[in-house]
Amino acid sequence: MAAEWNTRESIAAMAARMGEVKPILDQLKPAQWMEKGASEGYAQQLDGTRAELDGVEWSLGNLAGKPEKLSFAVDAYFRVQSFRSKVASINEAVRRYQNPAIAELIDAYLTDSSAAQIQLQTYLRDLSELKEAELEVMESEAQRCRVQQIQRRPGQR
Repeated sequence: MAAEWNTRESIAAMAARMGEVKPILDQLKPAQWMEKGASEGYAQQLDGTRAELDGVEWSLGNLAGKPEKLSFAVDAYFRVQSFRSKVASINEAVRRYQNPAIAELIDAYLTDSSAAQIQLQTYLRDLSELKEAELEVMESEAQRCRVQQIQRRPGQR
């Protein structure tokens, strides 16, 4: 595992990378999509995608604050994965109902941000392995203490 300060910097950079899609999302016009025959559900999906981005940033902020917490790493990973999936889905509407050039920007964002997702996945795996190793050591030490207690003569502490 990397040093904690390095991990914090890496997670902060990841959060910044994930947020780079905001200006692109701000260019999207779901009302125009509906005028061209798109389902109203796309507008709701876009709102959900924006809310999901807030959740990603919040989750990565939590992880940057406590990078040793496995639950924060799991939460961040699943939020990033879900967010990227929603952006990809919205991109289909952008390509069809708004502007293929903006869709290409979103494609480029998804390609570029895939490295952040892979980095988070690797970090999650490494952190999980570290926590498993820590648990094995704790279990071994607990067993050693139990054996020592049993081996002591009755009446001794």
